[in-house]
Amino acid sequence: MVTSDAARMVVIAVTAVLTMGGPDIAVLAVTAVLFGIADAMFMPAAGAMPPRLVEPDRLAALNGMMTFVRRASLMLGAPLGGLLAAGPGPAAAFAFNSATFAVSLVCLLLVRLRPAARRETGTVRRNIGEGLRTVGSTPVLRWWSWGSPARTTSGWRCWRSTAAGARPAWGSC
Repeated sequence: MVTSDAARMVVIAVTAVLTMGGPDIAVLAVTAVLFGIADAMFMPAAGAMPPRLVEPDRLAALNGMMTFVRRASLMLGAPLGGLLAAGPGPAAAFAFNSATFAVSLVCLLLVRLRPAARRETGTVRRNIGEGLRTVGSTPVLRWWSWGSPARTTSGWRCWRSTAAGARPAWGSC
């Protein structure tokens, strides 16, 4: 998590510097890819943290608090980012966002974790196979894992056609 927060902080700080003269689509595209990679490492690690932070009987309370904080930060952060981007400009919004990652990084460095529970681990091949079997045998996971790429592809097709000036047929997107 520390590495991910540091990477996100640096990516956004560099973006702030590169967008001082105004946003550039290439810079924003590279930022999105790099940020997405770092973010993809953060979320699973954050999800695995609660058992190492509190006793088992406090997990529900911690999960509730974490969900509240995530939702509140999204609810407050989006309008604040919009105000910063509309006022001082996108570079200021990126700089502020980078500062929030710096604060998060300091907080993470101050956290003291409980020892991890020992568990049996298998080979990478066995673990991947077990994960694929779980996805294949669970209807909701199967629908989500196969349906999500299909929805994304459909959404891209519709966005591309509307961006080109075409009007997709009703219900085709």
